[in-house]
Amino acid sequence: VMTATGTSSAPYTSTLSFSNYSQNDVMVIQGSNVGIGTTGPSDKLTIEDSGEAVLSIYSTDTGVVDSQKTFIKLYGENGLGTKIEQARISTAPGANATSAGQLIFSTGSGVYSGGYVLEERIRIDESGNVGIGTDDPSEKLQVHGAVKFGQNSNIPEAAISHYTNGYL
Repeated sequence: VMTATGTSSAPYTSTLSFSNYSQNDVMVIQGSNVGIGTTGPSDKLTIEDSGEAVLSIYSTDTGVVDSQKTFIKLYGENGLGTKIEQARISTAPGANATSAGQLIFSTGSGVYSGGYVLEERIRIDESGNVGIGTDDPSEKLQVHGAVKFGQNSNIPEAAISHYTNGYL
């Protein structure tokens, strides 16, 4: 069932609804907001369900192993009013592409090279290893770069020293 409603006087509103005959499954376009499972979407995309609300993104690309396949891209404007991709969450099949997966977090570097460059910041690989500053963590937590502990100048900061072999 498709229904359309609207007003012809201020404040102008319009709603386009899609549902099955029992009105259980609903998709609503209200102004510029889209609702799935709700008749009153409050954001650009609102998904509601009385049980689990699941959003699925699926790539059928079976190409290169360890290559990013699915993406959530986050955009904003820079100081010049130009739309730029500021951050990205993506997945890759990992080394064992038949069943494994990796989760990758990238943010803008502020570098412009024909487009603004995103750099990988954190990766969780198929073994559960977390890499910060590295895309190939070999331990449960591997950090490439300095680590700082402490909140302000009144609290002594802790330091971790490492030996030349990378171990504490």
